[in-house]
Amino acid sequence: MDVSVFDIESKEKALIEQLQAYQAKLDELRRLRRSQRKRPKKLPSSGSLDSVPSGASVPATETAPQYKRVICVSLQLPVEGNSFSKNFFKTGLANGLLDLQSLNPLPFVFVGCTTSSPVVGSPNASEKRRIHGEQLFPVHIPHENFELYLSFCQQILWNLLHYNFSKLLGNDAFELQRGWEVYRDVNMRFAETICEVYEDGDMIWIHDYHFMLLPEMIRSRLWYAKIGIFIYTPFPSFEVFRSFPWRTELLSGLLGSSLVGFHNYDYSRHFSESCSRLLGTEGTPKGIEVRAVNGSGHLCEIGIYPYGIDVSSLRNLTNEQSVKSQMRSLQDTFTGKQVIVGLDRLDDEFAGIPLKLLAFYELLKRSRKWQQQVVFIEVAVATEHVSQTCLKQAEHVYELVGLINSEFGSFSFCPVHFVNRELSQEDICALLSVGDICVVSSTRDGISLVSYEWTLCQHSENHGVLVLSEFSGSALSFSSAQHVNPWNTDELVSVMENALCMSRHERKLRHDVAYDFVSTHTVKLWSNNFLQDLEEVEDNRLSTKQIMFLDSNKVVEAYQNAKGRRILFLDHGGTLAPFQSIAQLAGPAASVVRSVHRLALNPQNLLMIVCERDRATVSRWYQIPTFVENEQSFHISSSFNSFGAVEQTCEASWKPLSSMSASASDSYNSLSAMEDFTIPNAGSKIGLGCEDGFFIRCCEMEQWEEQQINACKDVTQWESFVLPILQNFAERTPGSVIERGEVSLTWYYQDSDPDFGEWQARELHKHLESIVVQHLPLDIVLGDERCRWLKIRPNGVKKYVALEKMLEKISYDFDFLLCIGDDRSDEETFEWIRNKEYAGWDMNRIFTCKVGRDFHSNAMFMVNSYQDVANLLDQLIDGTQ
Repeated sequence: MDVSVFDIESKEKALIEQLQAYQAKLDELRRLRRSQRKRPKKLPSSGSLDSVPSGASVPATETAPQYKRVICVSLQLPVEGNSFSKNFFKTGLANGLLDLQSLNPLPFVFVGCTTSSPVVGSPNASEKRRIHGEQLFPVHIPHENFELYLSFCQQILWNLLHYNFSKLLGNDAFELQRGWEVYRDVNMRFAETICEVYEDGDMIWIHDYHFMLLPEMIRSRLWYAKIGIFIYTPFPSFEVFRSFPWRTELLSGLLGSSLVGFHNYDYSRHFSESCSRLLGTEGTPKGIEVRAVNGSGHLCEIGIYPYGIDVSSLRNLTNEQSVKSQMRSLQDTFTGKQVIVGLDRLDDEFAGIPLKLLAFYELLKRSRKWQQQVVFIEVAVATEHVSQTCLKQAEHVYELVGLINSEFGSFSFCPVHFVNRELSQEDICALLSVGDICVVSSTRDGISLVSYEWTLCQHSENHGVLVLSEFSGSALSFSSAQHVNPWNTDELVSVMENALCMSRHERKLRHDVAYDFVSTHTVKLWSNNFLQDLEEVEDNRLSTKQIMFLDSNKVVEAYQNAKGRRILFLDHGGTLAPFQSIAQLAGPAASVVRSVHRLALNPQNLLMIVCERDRATVSRWYQIPTFVENEQSFHISSSFNSFGAVEQTCEASWKPLSSMSASASDSYNSLSAMEDFTIPNAGSKIGLGCEDGFFIRCCEMEQWEEQQINACKDVTQWESFVLPILQNFAERTPGSVIERGEVSLTWYYQDSDPDFGEWQARELHKHLESIVVQHLPLDIVLGDERCRWLKIRPNGVKKYVALEKMLEKISYDFDFLLCIGDDRSDEETFEWIRNKEYAGWDMNRIFTCKVGRDFHSNAMFMVNSYQDVANLLDQLIDGTQ
């Protein structure tokens, strides 16, 4: 057995050496890449996004970038006089900020609040002080605002990020609103100071949840800056985070970063899901693409960076004579007894101190053999500002300590030693070195360094057992620890007892695995990896695809200047009307119907609407007589909405347009003198493509045509195979509906839960592919994140065929083409038009436009929503009257 263990350890060491060699090669390649990278030219001094034309490219300089400094942003500046002291066993961030300077070759500049009471003043880059040669830039905040800011961060945000949103319910609405305003104001003050301090080539590294709005504020001024933020706390699941009133503001603020770092994968996954569900973003393997309204943007990368400690400094501390002396003293005091150690903050309600004490009480109560044999030493110190939460938890802890000591203690023996005062680093180091078990029972935390410090202190000879809560941020990093659910008292008791009985051999094996992780994943590796990745995200930002937002003025200008035919090829659902899964709710607004008819009546225009619905429904929406030869005028009722059809009236004073004696041009020009709600019916002048263009009726044609494909053109021929499957999935997916067309079946899951609906759609797609596609000439088409449906239709149906037929009838002789769509089926049309550039088409008179922000679209332009499309149609009408 010993030989096999030795072989395993030898192989592990060999693998570690190989990994270190590969890491060195990777670092060298990264340095080579950075030396060859080019830098975008800096904006004018205003640094505003508005100063850059939409879509304008910024030329790069010829020289490689020189990364001057790292601007390190935290709540507090390092303490003067103790800048380089190593203060272990504390969770405060400011104590270790200057240590980063010694771990990285780049110079650091620090921005934060002073430890003294903030005073009223305006931030000024000239107000700085030097400590041991380091530049520190204080941000001046009014004292009252600073107190409100700290209260909001600690009472609201801290609890929210730790899965406790009860503070939102128990907080006064006015105070909550005031706290948010102050939080935003403090972030703005920091942004102003950082922008004054910033120099070309600097990297900005923001620390923790106090500044979740800060990245976006900096980005609005310094769009080219490399901004990174590391979140030390957990990031809750979507269901918890969605309860926060200003949830989208926090997410948008974080997405202003070039790089967002988390301690483990779970937190990054929760962040990505919240962005997807609340902001509608779509992540890529590299990160999340973020775009401004003017089309500029960047790639926000999401990285996982397991935290670490300064191994060499702590190792030196354990070897100091004062620590050795204290260790011998503790060993003499607790001779013959096993020592359980806990190290927590008393004001941290998520530390789980009562849970571990309760488990220790049950351990002694259930097993007499551990009485008088086990000692529990709990060190729990509160911060200077004692809160009600701290007092409540302290009261609970005192009760448990008194209960255990009174029931199992004696004059000569005390089972629980509760230390509620500040201990020196040497004392804590000695305690962690002599302990047999360390219990970390946190119910939720981001980064707990106790696990790291325990492992390093235990390396000399003891090899104690680490009992680690599965809710701890370091649980995924310490695979060899004894993981436990601290809420389950029976489980915690069992794990503690197993740890007390564990053999020396197993303890050493588990310890060696943990030590290998701690000794390699140091704070130096953590900071270097973060800064290296922050340097490299610039390439990703520059390589993101640029699709401009549509300039309606240019469209109107091209429309007016066209002397020949003008083609308008428009999708319906999501483009002319909001996408709806229920057909009765999916009709267009009265104003859109009026605009469509007015545009169709212009003799220069050829207009076609393509829709996924059946012929009768679409014809009724746009008041087009499908099966009636005579065209009639109609009246749009002011009460018109998508629940009902447009009200038709056959008034004697109105005649069908086709029977009027005046020319078409005169008929069109007369529209300007008519009432807003009464217009001639354009009738057959509106082309239609129904069921994704399978049925086509071109402009000024009365007969419907079908796409010439070799497929099943009648849904009744195959629906008996497919419909039962769709019904089964509809029954198991709340919010989904089935729609039967003339040649297609569609399963809409627009109104179902987004994640569950996507999962069900993928399962349905796989099921249909394995059963249907192999036997029937059908296509299975999935929608996208905006239009969530799955359609089964004849094989080979394409939307652009309807456009092709329109152009064939005029021999491709046109001066203007506007094509607008919103979903995946429209991308084929955009691509078909784009490919015509090689056939000699003048692309300056062609506009393809995607509705919704999609920076991977084949369209040339995009608009935000269907309302923008309606406004564009009105502008085209107004521009020609």
